[in-house]
Amino acid sequence: MSFFRGGRDKKDATALIDLQLWPDRPPIYSLIETELRQSGGALPDEFDLPAQDQDEHPSGLRWAPGARDGVVARHERAETDSSDGAKDRILIALERAARYPSARRLRALHESVTAVRIVKYIDDLLQETAKNEKVNSDQLRELARWLATTSPESEPVKLGISLLGIVGDSEDSSVVKTLALYDEFTLFCLVAVANMSDRPVDALWEIAKRVSGWGRIHAVERLSEYASTDAKIRNWLLREGFKNRVMHEYLAHTCAATGDLGIAPLPPLTTIPGVLAGHRDSVSGNGKMPVANFGPHLVDRSRE
Repeated sequence: MSFFRGGRDKKDATALIDLQLWPDRPPIYSLIETELRQSGGALPDEFDLPAQDQDEHPSGLRWAPGARDGVVARHERAETDSSDGAKDRILIALERAARYPSARRLRALHESVTAVRIVKYIDDLLQETAKNEKVNSDQLRELARWLATTSPESEPVKLGISLLGIVGDSEDSSVVKTLALYDEFTLFCLVAVANMSDRPVDALWEIAKRVSGWGRIHAVERLSEYASTDAKIRNWLLREGFKNRVMHEYLAHTCAATGDLGIAPLPPLTTIPGVLAGHRDSVSGNGKMPVANFGPHLVDRSRE
């Protein structure tokens, strides 16, 4: 496919990675990278990005990082009205920015993506972009890196991550794994890093162990699809994987089933405090996850 052919002549290429359209707003990637460096490689539970317009609500509440996209991915994406024109606007802006990058075209792409929840359109956007013979992989990779590492807005970062998942290289894998540690991006990074890895199960497990909010929920759900033949991962899912800062109920059944709780040899309960109790309290008698209280989806900002 011509999508994977070489890029434009280097002498004509714009150094996108050095182009800053928002000098007064730090890139999200830099904020996360700096926090990881200062905190020893893990984001503290209280870390959050500056509030963005899409997340604000008149009540003073906003979605917890990663929660809203999780709901959209489960319940809304299939019902998205393709007649709203957003997907086509983004595709046109993406092609123009990739082929002939300029501040004006890059800003147009950025604004078109910031105006939507990209999770509703991402599958179609990637499929259509992969079929576009006017854009080659080098052009797309350069644009994806720019979006992922320089944008101060979440939705363009998500698009950059997703594009790196289809055209990125080993250097980009490090960028994606860094962004994966913030719950708002974990869902997108899991798909991207699985596409970029020779052993997706190892990459997914690495991320799952380093996140604890909605990112843990997204990571464990995908990790469980690969874990049936890996005893170490099944063991981790059973004893640690279900734990998260949202509600154990979201993962208890998945981890108990994937980890074969009914037949797994367990040491004395005192050596694994809370394991059996956690699964017992979280999984209903019929083996289905209880209806969740959606209060934890929201973060109360009224005290800020």
